[in-house]
Amino acid sequence: MNQRRTLRRRGSMLVEVLMAISIGATISAVSVAMIVRLYQVEKTISNTMQTTGSSRRMVDEFRQDAHAAANAELIQNQDEMVTGIQFHTSESQAVTWSFENEQLSRTVHNDDETTHSDEFRLPEATRVIFVLDQAESTPLAILRVHRLSGPVSPAPETESRREYQIVAGLARNHRYESPAVGEGDTP
Repeated sequence: MNQRRTLRRRGSMLVEVLMAISIGATISAVSVAMIVRLYQVEKTISNTMQTTGSSRRMVDEFRQDAHAAANAELIQNQDEMVTGIQFHTSESQAVTWSFENEQLSRTVHNDDETTHSDEFRLPEATRVIFVLDQAESTPLAILRVHRLSGPVSPAPETESRREYQIVAGLARNHRYESPAVGEGDTP
């Protein structure tokens, strides 16, 4: 009789071991799936933070360049499409903003020599448009950013677009400068 109990006990031990292995495998699979998902979320958050920081820097530098510029001109390619804007801050210094091949860049030129260059990270499927509005008393430099968010759908009314623009007045830094007063001139 003792031998039968031992055999039954051994048989139940095998079932218990198989159950423990299957439960352990299920928990491991769920854990690995959660770790992979957490890694994907962390990567997405990191990319978003880098893009946000780059966008803030882009806004600040575009406004500073426009405010410091005495004049500006649009840059066109061979197809007459506007690909950038160039700010002339002094006789020898110019700052060029251009958008080509999904890349927005800022280049500082002193006497036709490149002294500094920046590239700005923008989200995928982004289009940048440069506008120079000289109808106002103070000319305005406008940088429009159009981004399709999410998958592109065939119906335009279902596309979710995100658009914003940066508007900056030219020569704003020079607005409050008074002209030099000569000896014979009265202030």
